[in-house]
Amino acid sequence: MRAWEALVKAASWRRPGDVKQTFRNADWANSLWVFDVNRDRVIADVRYQLVRADGTVVEGVVYIKHVLTHPQYDHWSASMRRKG
Repeated sequence: MRAWEALVKAASWRRPGDVKQTFRNADWANSLWVFDVNRDRVIADVRYQLVRADGTVVEGVVYIKHVLTHPQYDHWSASMRRKG
């Protein structure tokens, strides 16, 4: 997980293709990125550019929504498909 975190912090993602260049196995699901990290799945919202309330622009903010085991991810994924 620390290696994944270091790669994310060092990355400069401006578009979805940049994420795929860094993590070829990353998937786009339900408007979120899914990363395989060891035995877990990290579900994250990647904001390529974020404008703060004071108007300053921050590049490449990653919000981790969930860290799930593969079985937990399967359950989450199935529930997202049912919600449609």
